[in-house]
Amino acid sequence: MDTKPSDTAETQPRSAAAAMARELGACLPQGELVLDGTRLREAGRDGTGNRGLAGHAEALALPACTAEVAAVLSWCYEHDVAIVPRGGGTGYAGGAVPLDGGVVLALERLARVRSFDPLL
Repeated sequence: MDTKPSDTAETQPRSAAAAMARELGACLPQGELVLDGTRLREAGRDGTGNRGLAGHAEALALPACTAEVAAVLSWCYEHDVAIVPRGGGTGYAGGAVPLDGGVVLALERLARVRSFDPLL
């Protein structure tokens, strides 16, 4: 009896992180999803870093347009994954720090303003 798993089973993701990389990565162009390294670690801090406040995230999404933002939000909602929106990360309130994992949604590449409607 052959106990070796089939080729199909060997190519399937074996962890939640691998599934996230594959599925969420399909929502974004190449290079717009960071899963490890310095850039991801930096996304776990903001201006409060000097006070010892640091978090962690499973992924950093770097969308370049609103359609990509919508795709990331949709995927996270469908998979019940926490989302932490992030601008420049210069705040001192800890609002951009992912304390319980999830996906950091960096908005730094969204450079156009389509409209502005100030509250009067």
